[in-house]
Amino acid sequence: MSSAIETRPDQEVLLQVSDLRIYFETEAGDAKAVDGVSFEIFPRETLGLVGESGCGKSVTVFSILKLLQSPPARYAGGEIKLRGKNLLSMSERELRPVRGKLISMIFQEPTSSLNPTMTIGRQITEAIFEHEKVSGSEARHRAIKMLGRAGIASAEQRFDAYPHQLSGGMKQRAMIAMALVCRPLLLIALLRVLRVLLLLLLALFYLTIAVCTVLCFAVASRVLLDLRALLIHVLDPLITNSSPEG
Repeated sequence: MSSAIETRPDQEVLLQVSDLRIYFETEAGDAKAVDGVSFEIFPRETLGLVGESGCGKSVTVFSILKLLQSPPARYAGGEIKLRGKNLLSMSERELRPVRGKLISMIFQEPTSSLNPTMTIGRQITEAIFEHEKVSGSEARHRAIKMLGRAGIASAEQRFDAYPHQLSGGMKQRAMIAMALVCRPLLLIALLRVLRVLLLLLLALFYLTIAVCTVLCFAVASRVLLDLRALLIHVLDPLITNSSPEG
């Protein structure tokens, strides 16, 4: 996968990916999963990565938070900068305040992403405690409120439920609530053709985030076109009537 998107120097860049090259070590030599990808995403912008299976979308997205296992993955070159700071040069300790707070991700498979031994509420509140100094009661209140906004009925009762006690749709909603509870600057959404998820994302943006940046990928370009059109429709009045936050 290799591509480049034109820059807009008159605006401040939120995330800048420059000449990213990610190779995987194999017995036959290096497999060039991503080879020279460059793009920029600006505040209040929606950017979609579209391509067929195996073209490098997932590798590109996971590399932003250095979630690729190394080896076999190897960052062969390039930079990924968030507000001018190169994420690829950061240690695991330095990345901790970035993951979940500045950049958050919604995974495609909630069943494998949620911890089956912990309640939904505990997993969401732990995300809050990781980045903010708040009381247990405040964290619980925020988690329940977010679960409700994500479309989960009886959110207070579901707060104490384990993942296996929720349907697939409710697990996905819980994952979305967890991703947005700390109000990230950049939301990475790994989507395919889940229209219900797209509409739910819009509802969450309208209720919780006045200004947010979205990076998502999908196999079908029509999905991203629908998402972009809907986001513009919902977010434009919010942006128009909101002052930038520091």
